Amino acid sequence: MEVNMTTGRPYKTLVPFALNVLVGNLVLQLYNVCDSVIVGNFNDARSVAAIGVVTPINFMFIGFISGLCAGISIKLADRYGADDREGLRAHAGTAVLIALVVSLMLSVGLILFNPALLTLLRTPTSIYADSRAYLNILYGGIIVTVGFNLSIGMMRAVGDSRSPLFFYVGASLLNILLDLIFVGLFDMGVPGAAYATILAQAIGLVMQILYLRRRFSLLHFERRHLRWQPQCVKNILNQALPMGIQFSITAIGTLVVQAALNTYGPEIIAGFSAANKVQALGFQLYLSLAIAIATFVGQNRGARRPDRIRAGVRQTMWMALACSAVVMVVTLVAGRIFVGMFTTDPSDAMMGAGLTYYRVAFSMYPILALLIVYRNALQGLGFSGWAMMAGVVEMIVRVAVIVFLTDAMGYVGVCLSDPLAWIPAGIGLVIVFYRKLRQVERKAGYAHANGED
Repeated sequence: MEVNMTTGRPYKTLVPFALNVLVGNLVLQLYNVCDSVIVGNFNDARSVAAIGVVTPINFMFIGFISGLCAGISIKLADRYGADDREGLRAHAGTAVLIALVVSLMLSVGLILFNPALLTLLRTPTSIYADSRAYLNILYGGIIVTVGFNLSIGMMRAVGDSRSPLFFYVGASLLNILLDLIFVGLFDMGVPGAAYATILAQAIGLVMQILYLRRRFSLLHFERRHLRWQPQCVKNILNQALPMGIQFSITAIGTLVVQAALNTYGPEIIAGFSAANKVQALGFQLYLSLAIAIATFVGQNRGARRPDRIRAGVRQTMWMALACSAVVMVVTLVAGRIFVGMFTTDPSDAMMGAGLTYYRVAFSMYPILALLIVYRNALQGLGFSGWAMMAGVVEMIVRVAVIVFLTDAMGYVGVCLSDPLAWIPAGIGLVIVFYRKLRQVERKAGYAHANGED
């Protein structure tokens, strides 16, 4: 179902859109948690650690894919907001070709460099084989992952956040079922979880393609659209490439953190990984609002409505701060339960590592909310390069914390790397966003737009 976000009160379109995204992302993240829970309960804490070790690597290439597809979605939203149907189809056709090329390059490159990367991260010998096998399977299925994310982005570009919800739910439930079959019934261990992920996404992608062809006539691009159109390529890459790189740059800092963490052994790795996987569920509150505001800003930029952009971002930020309070309370009260569910008998070291991370990161959740919302709003406004620079700041701070604090503070220094990186990046994004919004307002003929509340 298409939703035009260029009319009406901003929050009346933002809230339903964000709620659908939230449920879909929570289901997706719940699968990620269940993935580790199923592997850990049918095997042991080392299996949880094997998946935990590859999480930042996973974040680097999945983040690049997600950022690229999100950038494509914003560009399509811009054409939809401008009511440029031919331009929408042309950009969609070009995006498919770009996705195919990117998939091939990523698959080949990542499989070749997988051993070197795991060695660079000082992956413990006891979990190296499982980690390598898990990643190689995911790398081989990158074309499926790209296609799945691109289809979701196309639906969201035209304001439909409900259909992606159903596809996320279906793929995640199928993923969990396949985990139980491959890991529990067939005893395939960590590789079985990777096979389950790719197969579930592949089935979901086929269903998405059939659905797009049936329900979204405005996205029906013809053979003439499925070609390299220089202007479309330029428009898409200018928007999408910085977003993909931004995720990858952020992930480089996370890889440095993982390398430092790996020196503490499998139990600490498992505790840190468990805490991060559960915390990722809370992040979805912010991320759902961020995806909503990126689409909202993209459509209203195309419609030349900077007044609505200002009002929408303000309202979204208040909602994000309210979500921060919820996340803070839940992680503080139920942190022990969350960490303990990842294995049948968590050690004191694993439990302590997870709870320590929660306590260190707890007070910075409002800053994280600000960071995610304003980064996506800036990307929706068309300034992906500045959002990428914020990712560079995050990476530099993470690396600096690991280099200068871990010797003195040990594992607590590792835990500080995330919250200390959020602060300068988040504040910088707020300043840049409002400066760029004033430029857009002046270009559209607005001196000081108050917006619709």
